[in-house]
Amino acid sequence: MLTGACCDRQAHKCAHKRARTRSERASVAGNVVDPLDAIADYGTDALRYALLTSSVPGMDVPVSKGGLENAKAFANKIWNVGRFIITEHEKNAETIATNFESGMQFSEEEIASMPWLERALLSKCHGLCESVTAALTANRFAPPTKEIKEFLQEDVASWYVEASKTRLQDHLGGDPKSPEAATAQKVLLYLLEVSLKLLHPFMPFVTEAVWQRLPRTKSSPRSLMISAWPQPATKRDKEAEGWFTKLCAVTSAVRNARAEQGIAPKERLPLTFWCSDAGFQEALQSERSALSWLARADPDQIEARPMEERPAETPEGCIRIVASEEIEVDMPVPKKEIDVEKDPRAEWGLVPFEE
Repeated sequence: MLTGACCDRQAHKCAHKRARTRSERASVAGNVVDPLDAIADYGTDALRYALLTSSVPGMDVPVSKGGLENAKAFANKIWNVGRFIITEHEKNAETIATNFESGMQFSEEEIASMPWLERALLSKCHGLCESVTAALTANRFAPPTKEIKEFLQEDVASWYVEASKTRLQDHLGGDPKSPEAATAQKVLLYLLEVSLKLLHPFMPFVTEAVWQRLPRTKSSPRSLMISAWPQPATKRDKEAEGWFTKLCAVTSAVRNARAEQGIAPKERLPLTFWCSDAGFQEALQSERSALSWLARADPDQIEARPMEERPAETPEGCIRIVASEEIEVDMPVPKKEIDVEKDPRAEWGLVPFEE
């Protein structure tokens, strides 16, 4: 029932939803995206996210099937990340006492006692909360959708989830009963819940479905919709964030070099990291298990050393990977053998047996 009360005194310019060609006569041309068809094919969350990602105040919003497909893929990623984190928690519930509750906050003392990798992710998460809150307050909707996606899909799913396996899973050298495993599990649940809360205004259905499976107490809200907005009060750890960025960059450089050399993912190689930053060198040493898993290296033959000790010449049988001005990596390249049956040129001496 209309009451005559104004719920929002700010004026908002409404934009047209157009096909990607931005044509006014898109419906006549037959290339318009029907919202009801988009919901049936991609889901409501995907349609909302695709529209909001492209939204600019006062301008028309181009909608394409490619954008809808990307949004649907992101919704699937949210579900899969949530399923892994929650399943891992349920599997280890009897051995890991995380003491996690929905809506909990970490104290500065608790964060300070954590390994630097956990500190880095929490710091980035709290920075994301500040950025998203500021954007929504200013009625800017496109930037936060992209920031949340980058954090959840890249920082959490691609990097920290993989690194946490070396703390939680026995076959990767982890000990589920250790304090490090309990910390990792608690941080995973926290990062997931905060990400769901930040993303809920944009994708309410998948975030609510995942949040309902998080561990909660009787005093917890019954719905994500009415839960408290994240407002962390802890300080940022810029140093740990910088180390995390460098870790991702050097690991990506090693992965690219392995792919270029045709080295199989299952083959574990010794790696020597040359670091100009003594702090980052120590950080790599403290996370050798995670680094070896992320870079597919031999955990017993991985080391980080000062850049000034690096030999001028690359060791024989190795390649030197320049990840940045501060970080280089020496990686041996296994000799390739050519199968005569598969490559008959070798039988006639047209190619060497070893390259």
